[in-house]
Amino acid sequence: MQDTITPTPFRATGKILSSLLVMAILSIWLVGLSYYFALPDRVPIHFNISGKPDSYGSKEIFLVLSAIFSLAPLIILLTAIFRFTLINNFPYLINLPGFFANIGRIRDDRKGYWFNKYFEIALATGAAITVFLIVLLVEIGEGISNGHLPSWFTRTMMFLPFVLIAPFIYALFRLSRQMSTEASGT
Repeated sequence: MQDTITPTPFRATGKILSSLLVMAILSIWLVGLSYYFALPDRVPIHFNISGKPDSYGSKEIFLVLSAIFSLAPLIILLTAIFRFTLINNFPYLINLPGFFANIGRIRDDRKGYWFNKYFEIALATGAAITVFLIVLLVEIGEGISNGHLPSWFTRTMMFLPFVLIAPFIYALFRLSRQMSTEASGT
């Protein structure tokens, strides 16, 4: 691999996904703040497996949840924004095996394109995860408002992250194969 990869702006897809991620992060805070201002000071903060509250506390939990739920999407967004700084200055921080296995065989003018493609997948996954977190926050808020969580909540929220991760892994696998095809010239 060469010492640096020439920074290449995101295509329209990357710009749209970055904007969606910013809007989704803002939505997390809008949802959290709306429940914070709408609920009484003391609310259920923990539910048992059947969805019944078993612990009570302060409504500040929505501010804490908003901050926690914002961390992963914010890290994904910042990593995408500073992707070339990271890869050029700290390549050991970004573990993209398919990328590193093929980058030395890709033409210099195409390296930035492929790097951006990887990050478009990361942004899409980040947006999907953030939507999941918004739904999770809304359902928690509704559960607190109603005094119980819906019966499907626990099972769905435990299973859904795996459904979100599988397409991410598959997309990276496909992209690595496409990059390998270009690198081999076939």
